[in-house]
Amino acid sequence: MRFCAACLLGLLFGCALGPTLPSYALSDAEKNAVVRGIYSYSPIQDKPTVRTFKAATNSSGEVYVCGWMHSDREYYRDPEQAYTGTLSAGQFSAERIGKDANTNAIVVAKCHERGISM
Repeated sequence: MRFCAACLLGLLFGCALGPTLPSYALSDAEKNAVVRGIYSYSPIQDKPTVRTFKAATNSSGEVYVCGWMHSDREYYRDPEQAYTGTLSAGQFSAERIGKDANTNAIVVAKCHERGISM
């Protein structure tokens, strides 16, 4: 019985984590492109501190980037915000930046779908 429960949990959590994509180490230039992309995405022209960069690449070569940034601006309801986007040809296109607990959870879930743990 325990074996069946363990198998079931393994299947459930394995599906929930999404595909495992190869991790990708960002260069300093790519990290700078991510920061510039986040700055241009920000609706209040804020310059938040980008704390973490985690990346993975899929079979077609797209590089997905996720991480956390910090801002004290009142626009963001939490001081820590999750972000996600795609890096291509030296340009980072931010898809979403969280601004409260709910939207941060959505961003983290999107990253997990892409195989990036946060």
